[in-house]
Amino acid sequence: MAMSNEESVTEAFEGLLDSENIESDEVLASEQSEQAETEEVEAEAEASEVDEADEVEAEEVVEEETEEVESEPDDPGVVEFTLNDGQVIRLTQEELPNSFLMQRDYTQKTQAHAVEKQKFDAEKAQFYEEMNRQIQALSEVIEPEINWAERYEEDPYNAPKEHLEYQEKQKKKAELQRSNQQYFDQQTARYVNEQRQMLTQIIPEWNDQKLAQEENPQIAQFLVEEIGLQPSDIAAVHDARLVKLALLAMRQHKLQSQATKVVQKKVSKAKKVLRPGSAAKKVSPRQSLSRKIQEAGQLQTTDAFAAAFEEIL
Repeated sequence: MAMSNEESVTEAFEGLLDSENIESDEVLASEQSEQAETEEVEAEAEASEVDEADEVEAEEVVEEETEEVESEPDDPGVVEFTLNDGQVIRLTQEELPNSFLMQRDYTQKTQAHAVEKQKFDAEKAQFYEEMNRQIQALSEVIEPEINWAERYEEDPYNAPKEHLEYQEKQKKKAELQRSNQQYFDQQTARYVNEQRQMLTQIIPEWNDQKLAQEENPQIAQFLVEEIGLQPSDIAAVHDARLVKLALLAMRQHKLQSQATKVVQKKVSKAKKVLRPGSAAKKVSPRQSLSRKIQEAGQLQTTDAFAAAFEEIL
């Protein structure tokens, strides 16, 4: 009986322990389940954040690519730039180097021409200064014109010697003057030749010799008739830039003359039928002109203006 009680107590105690272990296992399992759920939620949250970050980054990349696409020109092979006067120039990538080289070549030639002209002017000024100094010094030494007939009568012994010295001095002065003129002619010829070569650079259309020979005398005629220059003034013009300026002025004058020409047309006048006993009213020229000017202002037609212009004539 005692043994039976002890066994029952023992079984009861073991059952109690089993129930505690079961509860402990259930609690542990519950905690592990909760922890797993928590980790799963956190993992999903992190994955969601990563996905959102990736989406934002992708959107930024798309925006940047869109901006780059929008900033690119319609034709990637065309370079567009604006000059100081507002003119827009469009060149292909093949044309750009050639355009740059042509502009650089023109700029270099223009600068070289300016330097050469300054050098020429400096040399010419220096030469003239030296020649004038020598001529001035020689002129101071030479006595005024002498009446050699009287001098021979006064001093027949010394007069021949003085006369010879005088002639030598005059000869030396003339030689200096000839040397001065020769140098000037040489430098002028060189300068004129350089300017002729430069003409075809600043007036490219004059590479056509026929056009150049046609417009060259027209410029001279324009300068004489319209500007009032003398032929000697025109002959002294050697600077290629002045020639181009005169050419542009002549062409502009032609355009203006053609634009302001008014074709004179005769306006037919309808005859009035006079009633018996009535007399035609006389209209003064001033009234006729005033009426035609008013008509031209109202009608704004070529015929109306031509009629008014004809009345003025």
